[in-house]
Amino acid sequence: MGSAPGRFRAATNPDPHFHPQALNLDPTSLDRAYALVQRMLSPRPEYGAAIFIGRRNRILPPRAFGRMGTLDAPEVRPDTIFLIASCTKPIVAGAACLLIERGLLELDQPLHEIIPEVAEEQHGIRLIHLLTHTSGFGSIPRNQEFRATRQPLDRFLREMYKRNTFDFAPGTAVKYCNAGFLLLSEAIRRTSGMSTRDFLEKEFFRPLGMPDSFLGRNDEDRSRISDCVLPPELAAFASNWNSDYFHRLGNPWGGLFSTVRDYARFLQMLLNGGEVRGVRIFSPATVRMMTSNYIPRLPGLSPAHRIAYAKGLGWQLRDNGDFQSMGSLVSPRAYGHYGVTGCSVWADPETGLFMTLFSNKPYSDRELGIVSNAVAASLVE
Repeated sequence: MGSAPGRFRAATNPDPHFHPQALNLDPTSLDRAYALVQRMLSPRPEYGAAIFIGRRNRILPPRAFGRMGTLDAPEVRPDTIFLIASCTKPIVAGAACLLIERGLLELDQPLHEIIPEVAEEQHGIRLIHLLTHTSGFGSIPRNQEFRATRQPLDRFLREMYKRNTFDFAPGTAVKYCNAGFLLLSEAIRRTSGMSTRDFLEKEFFRPLGMPDSFLGRNDEDRSRISDCVLPPELAAFASNWNSDYFHRLGNPWGGLFSTVRDYARFLQMLLNGGEVRGVRIFSPATVRMMTSNYIPRLPGLSPAHRIAYAKGLGWQLRDNGDFQSMGSLVSPRAYGHYGVTGCSVWADPETGLFMTLFSNKPYSDRELGIVSNAVAASLVE
């Protein structure tokens, strides 16, 4: 299964670290970015974060701040593992894109060809709609009820098959949607013959050297996983983000655990056209497909949606109106994602700069964007 049994695996053959000047980054500007992380965490002593910055194949030493979610918790370290919420989505989308590359799925393929059990009303949905949040699905049906009673992921899925009402016709509007990634995960399972959790481990995490990344925890070791500092309404919910149930659920819309170093390896691979350290995951054509803006390619969208949104396949692009966490100083070609637990990842193919910033401070997208601006502004050429 996804994570190593018993305890987390040690990273092997770590990449060498460089001084900022070797990446044409201004140290003073970087210090400003690190100070902004500290400012973000300052309201509560239990907040913590880790940040990892690099440029193409050169990386800076990761930095860590604060504590792992409680006053008596250990301090965050560079190898602390975080629940990264919706930063899960680009990697799950990557699994579908790899299957497209291998000829096992098609971007315009109707969903019901892959999952015949879906309701007849869902027959207009294509794979591209799931990947770009244009399917018309609203929230996951009975989500809170199923979580409260600790239902397995398959129960959520069977409820999705019954869905016969939509917020809009597929491809006619944009609405951020977790439900689509539940069905996308099932399409991956049926096409590949293995669970999404195992597919990510086999095709991405193991070959890329991402030893601390897993979709759902499946052992007892929580020693390196930071708790989220929960707002009161979530803390009172028994199946909250810190519960064993939620940790083990492995939901494909937001259940990935990772470290800033691990996730950065995935970004480096994309920036290198699908290859890093001699390991090829995607063809360059697939990387271009994943990181292109698909909003102009959906003819049913209104002019207002075309202006307000920019979406790749699982990736948010810089000019997407829903997300602030990339900031405004990365180039128009940058792609990334935000996780509601307090995480931001992005890569800029124009400059080669990338950043992974994971924290345990939920709902911090604006603050993450401020840090992102400082990191992007540190580049001097």
